[in-house]
Amino acid sequence: MKRMTTALARTPSIIATDVTAVLVTYGSRAHLSSRVIRRLADMGLAEIVLVNNGSETSMGDVYQALADALPTLTVLTLDRNLGSAQGFAAGINHFLSESVTAYVWILDDDNLPTVRALEALSAAVTELRDAGECDDPVLHCNRSSVRAADAQALATGEPKTLKKNEFMSFSVRNWLSAKFGLRKKSGNRSLRHVEIHRGSYGGLLVSRQNILANGLPCPGFVLYADDTEYTYRFYKNGIRQFLVAEATVEDLEPTFVAGADYFNLDMVDAKVYFSIRNHVYLSQDLRTSALLYEANKTWLLVLLSFRAIRGLCTRPKFVIRRYGLILSAIKDGESKNLAVSSLQQFDHWNSSRGYD
Repeated sequence: MKRMTTALARTPSIIATDVTAVLVTYGSRAHLSSRVIRRLADMGLAEIVLVNNGSETSMGDVYQALADALPTLTVLTLDRNLGSAQGFAAGINHFLSESVTAYVWILDDDNLPTVRALEALSAAVTELRDAGECDDPVLHCNRSSVRAADAQALATGEPKTLKKNEFMSFSVRNWLSAKFGLRKKSGNRSLRHVEIHRGSYGGLLVSRQNILANGLPCPGFVLYADDTEYTYRFYKNGIRQFLVAEATVEDLEPTFVAGADYFNLDMVDAKVYFSIRNHVYLSQDLRTSALLYEANKTWLLVLLSFRAIRGLCTRPKFVIRRYGLILSAIKDGESKNLAVSSLQQFDHWNSSRGYD
């Protein structure tokens, strides 16, 4: 007679019923956020918190109907768009004060996690604990399809971080390397997870204990780089973070990134200002050489000037005004001036922008 053996199933480190998801939406994006919400509901999460950050009025009925159909969905409605920093802060604060789960999973409203993404995050926690590396890590989902830095980190094992003396994450050295093909090849490593120092909101899984230690997002950042500041704060507080390869998230919509064409007519002043000011702000604590910092800054401004010159003949008023806004954002970032702290401060600017 054969001896029958029974393998005891190991309890996952993180289970869906111990996770609250938080996502922030705005404008008219129910077609995106509803897909994400239904995926999260199918995964069996304890609660899904949707922060309605000043969406169009018609979206309210859509979200209410979704909440009626999904008992785990909670909709928090803000009276106007306060920016991503305050939007996510509202959702995280709800998690701290109203939810009973041990973990919060933070997502943008167009971040669609794969059906096994949470499983992969749980497996990563188990591996890290078993290896004695970290008992309570902060985890990031893999968005390498739209985030080159994710792909680079997983291929090389080098952490995503903020580097000394760069200006808005720009350096002449990296520019020359890219221009003349001198960058080191990433290799063909395929790491299951890699330690990083900063990341984004999209796919960020954090324990209640680590949220309490790190606090809420900085409201003065409003939008852009607020997630970088928030996650880099974990690193500065000695809380370890890991990017998990198999925990993938699909971006349903293209993502704006710093370094985009700031002289594009379709890019509103608020996006340009906050993107530049906030990234420059983050550069200030990493300045160890005035010479290197100023060299990187000067070269990037030269490149921006070439872009500006191309538009002077067709829309001089807009280009001159936009270049002035860029310089103003740099000045405020270098002085760490967060006085401009709301989208509404740009309303009169956006309504009177010149294109001729």
